[in-house]
Amino acid sequence: MFIKVCGITTFEQIEWAIELGYSAVGIVFHPKSKRYVGYTKGIKLADYAKNKILTVCVGIDFDEVKDVYDNFDYVQLYNYRELDNLIYGTADKPDNEKFKYLIFDRSMGKGVFECDYPEWVYDYTDRLLVSGGLTPENVGNVFEKIIPAGVDVSSGVEVDYGVKSFEKMKLFIEKIKQHI
Repeated sequence: MFIKVCGITTFEQIEWAIELGYSAVGIVFHPKSKRYVGYTKGIKLADYAKNKILTVCVGIDFDEVKDVYDNFDYVQLYNYRELDNLIYGTADKPDNEKFKYLIFDRSMGKGVFECDYPEWVYDYTDRLLVSGGLTPENVGNVFEKIIPAGVDVSSGVEVDYGVKSFEKMKLFIEKIKQHI
């Protein structure tokens, strides 16, 4: 199970993710995001995480990450770009098949989890990451209808924008382990 925590803003949060057994950390490069860290800090965070945990640079489109993406293991975009290490985020059936993972985010940034999946989603379960409004309290609901390749959490383990809670991160991963 691939478990990503997104919106990482500190070295301490990376350490927590490693300690708790997360698969990857996401670092946001979309300037309008409340979790945006900027290029300099983002590269420092990626360098710190290198060889300890997988890293994902996150942007809406490739222009936001083009200067930093080669410092990361994966590139997460919401506007498709053909890349070998692409994590493609969408709420609609993809037109292209070349991506490592597909993030299905029904909430599209609203932070509200909905566990009704369109039929096409079931064709991608081997590389599907469920996202959008996941919390320690509701992540178990993901597994009632689908067994995805993984999950992606951000606001559900925060006490404020970009401020992760060790306890919430721990509880989130414990709840997942109860279902896998």
